[in-house]
Amino acid sequence: AFFLESSFLGLYLFGRDRVPKGAHWFSILMVGVGTIISAFWILAANSWQQTPAGHEIIDGKAVLVDFGAAVFNPSMLPRFLHTVTAAFVTGAFTIAGILAILLLRSKPGERQHSLAAKALKPVMIAAFILSVLESFPMGDMHARQVAMTQPAKFASIEGIIETSGNVPALVFGIPVSQDPPKIIGRVEIPSLMSLFVHGDADGVIKGLNEFPAADRPPLALTFTTFHLMVMLGMLFILLGFIGIILMRRGTLCTNRVFLTILALAIPLPTIANQVGWITAEVGRQPWVVQGLLRTSHAVSINVSAGEILFSIIGFGLLYALLLALYLQLVARKIRSGFPTDDSKEASYGA
Repeated sequence: AFFLESSFLGLYLFGRDRVPKGAHWFSILMVGVGTIISAFWILAANSWQQTPAGHEIIDGKAVLVDFGAAVFNPSMLPRFLHTVTAAFVTGAFTIAGILAILLLRSKPGERQHSLAAKALKPVMIAAFILSVLESFPMGDMHARQVAMTQPAKFASIEGIIETSGNVPALVFGIPVSQDPPKIIGRVEIPSLMSLFVHGDADGVIKGLNEFPAADRPPLALTFTTFHLMVMLGMLFILLGFIGIILMRRGTLCTNRVFLTILALAIPLPTIANQVGWITAEVGRQPWVVQGLLRTSHAVSINVSAGEILFSIIGFGLLYALLLALYLQLVARKIRSGFPTDDSKEASYGA
């Protein structure tokens, strides 16, 4: 998958005007296909850590006995669909934001303005549809899976303290204590969570009180990141809906307030992805592999804390440098706008 991505990415970047247009288009399609294949196997491995299957414990070790069951473990498909759809949402809003910048920087009648206006309309439709799909059914399906297979994580992200029926959906709250778990300032919708999980308002859902303190995920971080992700997801649906309304009115490409909001919203899907991953990984704690291997038991005896800290700082600085370079290159490309036929920039893509 990585070889597929890197090979065709090189063809896409350096092949403009050097290969037929169909081959150039096919090259970026293959980059996308390779990325999705990579995502599948990365998520298969991570999902096995969340909901391990297809193994037996032999002499204290997890031994693979069913490859298919291990790959398609209970959380694999919901997480894959949810994550890949989130990536498409990120792409759609990133492109929409860049097109909005081009529209704000150009005047009606100019080539840049005409091309950006033509491109923004289908992108806005895609952003709206993908945002809706990300919440319903992808997010909905994934949340039900977590409720059934990782009840401690579900109780933590939803702020469910006591086991009961008629569990409300917690729209807002402030976690103030881990042990005992406590959330203040609660804003709730009665019985909605039981109805969501079981299709029955009387359905019983386990609360954090069912689990020993040592087996509870960090309440404040998982609850906060999950609700931030959900709020951002609702914002994306709203932005997409407003964009469709403006498009029907013929003012999508001239409404400077909305275009400015689209430009400012470029980083928000990436933030939503990151806080979603924090929810997923911190919510699994205290387990490296759910129910099998605790994080405290997975600490290496051969690597010191200082060496780990050095590695984290080193990687952090390296990725910060790469991020700065990436943002600089993207900003330069945005400033150059759509390539012109007689521009050397057209040889390298935009």
